[in-house]
Amino acid sequence: MIEALLLTFFFIFCAIALHYYCLKIFSRFMPKATTSHHHDLRSLSILLGLFLLHMIEILFFTLLVYVITQIFHLGDFTDKFTPIFRDYFYYTTVSYTTLGLSDFSPLGHLKVVTGLISLAGFMLLTWSASFYFKLTNHNVD
Repeated sequence: MIEALLLTFFFIFCAIALHYYCLKIFSRFMPKATTSHHHDLRSLSILLGLFLLHMIEILFFTLLVYVITQIFHLGDFTDKFTPIFRDYFYYTTVSYTTLGLSDFSPLGHLKVVTGLISLAGFMLLTWSASFYFKLTNHNVD
């Protein structure tokens, strides 16, 4: 259990650091002035950047689930799971977004890892939403 927790916390720390530095970069693209020159294009670009950032983080956590199950053998899935990229990616995506829809369930230490991935995903998604709202919510006529 300790190995699974340490590995998961390391991945979460790396995801938070990546998220923080990407948000710093994204904030540089928004205009500081009160003009709306290219504001829509920049807003959409940042939104696309946030989407891609979350996709990278989901892929990162997909790697974590793969490592936990296939390399360290600290957990597994119920019978309907096929150990291919599609199922790993799907499971991590629905866990990261806290949706939780799946035909298969985690077993063993992977249950705790899944809960922590969901918590991290919830935090990172709400952080992005707050960031985007703050960055784009100013009154421009």
